[in-house]
Amino acid sequence: MQDSVARYAEDLRRRHGVDVQIRVGLNSGEVVVRSIGSDLHMDYTAVGQTTHLAARMEQLARPGVTLMTETTLRAVEGYVQVRSLGPTPIKGLTVAVPRFSNVAFVSVLALIGSGIGASIVHLPTFASLWQTSYGQALLVKIGLLCVALMLAAVNLVRTRPRLVAAKERPALGPGAATLLRRLISGETLLVAAAVVAAAVLSSLPPPAKALATAGSAIAHVGPGPVTEAVDKNGYHIVLRVSPNRAAAPNAFTLQITKGGKPVAHANVIAGFSMLDMEMGTQSYVMAEKEPGLYERSAPALVMVGHWGLSFEITPAGQQPFTIVFVDRTTG
Repeated sequence: MQDSVARYAEDLRRRHGVDVQIRVGLNSGEVVVRSIGSDLHMDYTAVGQTTHLAARMEQLARPGVTLMTETTLRAVEGYVQVRSLGPTPIKGLTVAVPRFSNVAFVSVLALIGSGIGASIVHLPTFASLWQTSYGQALLVKIGLLCVALMLAAVNLVRTRPRLVAAKERPALGPGAATLLRRLISGETLLVAAAVVAAAVLSSLPPPAKALATAGSAIAHVGPGPVTEAVDKNGYHIVLRVSPNRAAAPNAFTLQITKGGKPVAHANVIAGFSMLDMEMGTQSYVMAEKEPGLYERSAPALVMVGHWGLSFEITPAGQQPFTIVFVDRTTG
């Protein structure tokens, strides 16, 4: 790398009088890879003491020089020529944990806030948090981040004061180091689990917006053939669905009476919305086969799952009203 830049710099020096040199710092070891971004778009970055020390090596190097740590040297020894510079104090390592704890508090709070924001945007109802797979994965992610916040708090309350006091009372150093190792192990596991939860979350479709109508459902029906009688606004309504199977033609019948008499000449529009994922709404006008009896046959239930069946009923000369059923359909 240095040879390539030197050749390029020589050409720039002759043509433009500009001198170009680079500094390179190398370190090897384990890093923590964490996700950055949102639930809809994710990227990764490496953090930890390994990357921090590599950055310090680069800062210590003179222009045109490559510095590496002893860890990297052990990995490439015999393949490169090096010259030892002796032990070098590295600024910042003794305060890396306290500073990271401050940043961790802000970062975890921001991530929790983004998760809650995503729940508000993508979840049509609060109950979707525990009723849908998307909401459950979101709860797991928030829970992991809350535990990470607790570990960051321990760093601030216990590890930081001990590290500061160890400068004057060296006996505190071993205990602080032991606590630090345990906390780092816990944080590593939490970060890995949070990445898995975020990956699961990004693979799940958000709940359908139609799920918001399920809260106003007048009844839950299915699986199997349906015969359900309900009362709404003084009207007695009987819903029949047969055979109530997914990906098959189904007959939907609505019988409407008021005071024991059939309600004729009403306008009835049936709507079918998939509640387990976003698929849009299918709407059909139901035909009146005889006074008060409205029917429609259609392959509206295209897949297994929960469906919202809405019926907008407009009696002749009266105000319209809507009834909603939640139907569980099987294959």
